[in-house]
Amino acid sequence: SLKFSTSRARWSRGEEMKYQRAVQGLGSVLLAFKRKPLQIRYQRKSNTAMNFAREIRHLVETEKELFDFRGNPNTLLLILDRRDDPITPLLTQWTYQAMVHEL
Repeated sequence: SLKFSTSRARWSRGEEMKYQRAVQGLGSVLLAFKRKPLQIRYQRKSNTAMNFAREIRHLVETEKELFDFRGNPNTLLLILDRRDDPITPLLTQWTYQAMVHEL
């Protein structure tokens, strides 16, 4: 899970490097599974997800030769921002023993 500041202009060099690494990593996963996303969906209220989707779209368009797979079924790429995830905190056990185990 990557944690970024709200505005990309305020990112540190380390955050920018993590972001680019995440884009490259997802590009590698798409290539490994021989998938070219025909649609990329993202959360409307998340600027980070929107920028990430644009970066992936740019990668796929600039590397057309790499993403030219024959007989590839329709692929939908869904990008979610974990900052808007209301369920994950509820899955954490709030007992003393579980909190000690987290340390």
